[in-house]
Amino acid sequence: MREAARKNLAEAAAKNPWFREEFVEIREGDALDIAVEDGKVGVAVQNCLFNIFEADELEQALAETYRVLRPHGRFVLSDPVALPTRCPST
Repeated sequence: MREAARKNLAEAAAKNPWFREEFVEIREGDALDIAVEDGKVGVAVQNCLFNIFEADELEQALAETYRVLRPHGRFVLSDPVALPTRCPST
């Protein structure tokens, strides 16, 4: 995932003259123990991750995210929701 993020940053920099790759720091980490000091993150983003946690781990991951956010920081979530489909009756 980190390599994909690096490629996306390079592409964003190539397509947007205002964007610089150094605007973003890619780190190895764990949602349950984020290796960042308290209150240092302006925007935290997760995509398709929190839906796999059990309730206690989800609470820990959310608490970690809140811990690292600056005052008035933003947390962006993207988890798909799928409605169950009915099987046609036979």
